Amino acid sequence: PQSVAAATDMIGGPAFWRNLGLRLERRRILREFSPNFAFGCAKNADIAVILHLFYFDLWQEIQAYLANIPKKFDLYLSIPPDFSPVVLCDLLARYPRAAIRIVENRGRDIAPFLLWLPEICDSGYTAICKLHSKKSPHLADGRGWRPESGETWRNQLYEELLGSPRQVERILAAFARDDRLGMAGPTANWLFQITYG
Repeated sequence: PQSVAAATDMIGGPAFWRNLGLRLERRRILREFSPNFAFGCAKNADIAVILHLFYFDLWQEIQAYLANIPKKFDLYLSIPPDFSPVVLCDLLARYPRAAIRIVENRGRDIAPFLLWLPEICDSGYTAICKLHSKKSPHLADGRGWRPESGETWRNQLYEELLGSPRQVERILAAFARDDRLGMAGPTANWLFQITYG
């Protein structure tokens, strides 16, 4: 009787219903936006953005930086299985053609990037921007391999890549000017083999 009561409370408790509601909402989104989850995406722009959105609470911040891209772009998104239905609906309202893959958060942002890369690599994009919702909680105490917090690091990365439409234009112009240019990124975060190992 006591164990039955405890089990019933667990099944019918607030956390159970909240999680059930989230699962049902995720299932509804998967049905409603099923074309966005299909493999094989059509190229509709000259620029691609590959975004690994693990921390959904950073979506508004990332959205503000994406708005600095002065040209149309294709958005390739990877999200974890426990994605936020509210944030994903907002994202799809802004980017209805976004291509989405649900992935486990393994390999941090690199594994999801490598999943998209073969599909878009030969699509003829003039530029591909790789972003992820960086928090780096392992840096919170300042004992990580970098002295600043994950938030400071994220802001620096986003600002130097997408800080303003003018900044993005300068990067795109550099690619257009020099076909030997393969990658652009914040110089403070370059790691050379000699220093990285």
